Amino acid sequence: MDAITCLGHWAPNQKQDDMQKLQDRARLMAYSAAEQALAAGDYDVHVTLEVVAEFVRRASALNGDRILIFVSSGFLTVTPAAARETSQVMDLAAQSNVVISTLNARGVYSTELTASEHGTRVVMSGSTVQSHQDALTSAENALAELADGSGGNYFHNSNDLQGGFRQLAAAPQYRYLLQFSLDGVKPDGKYHRLKVKLNRDGLRMQARQGYFAAKPAKR
Repeated sequence: MDAITCLGHWAPNQKQDDMQKLQDRARLMAYSAAEQALAAGDYDVHVTLEVVAEFVRRASALNGDRILIFVSSGFLTVTPAAARETSQVMDLAAQSNVVISTLNARGVYSTELTASEHGTRVVMSGSTVQSHQDALTSAENALAELADGSGGNYFHNSNDLQGGFRQLAAAPQYRYLLQFSLDGVKPDGKYHRLKVKLNRDGLRMQARQGYFAAKPAKR
């Protein structure tokens, strides 16, 4: 409907064929805009993860506790390539003995659309509001996943960013690196979920949610 609004309003007395053409044009315009936005976002995520990986490599040569604090408002890892790169960064952090802690620069925020985001529209459809909320949640989940997958902490939903830096700069009290054999796992490049459990109550655990079984390099 937003795309149709951009192209022009349909009058009730317009012909049905004209309405169909308007809908087709609007659909193509929406698809094109979505593809461009997805490509731009995927490139930004790629660059971001490349920078994080480079800092992990540099930190691996340092002595003592190696803690990398990553500050971001979040990013979307909705494409297979982005999810794979995120998993590779966690692999690299584990191999380099580097902890990645993340701080959500949004501070306290609401998932509701603000007046500025509404623009000139007074009424928003339920699907639009839900998509907005889902995007914010997914962007936040990417930060939590990096922290959980590398043994770090995730600071969010607080405007005390200075306190967040102090909290994240402290090394985790306990951190375990668990290894398991990949014998029998097909190197198909697909995502495999992991489930780690504790046999004691009253404890809180963070662990990565899964990994990609990398395909053999082509010769």
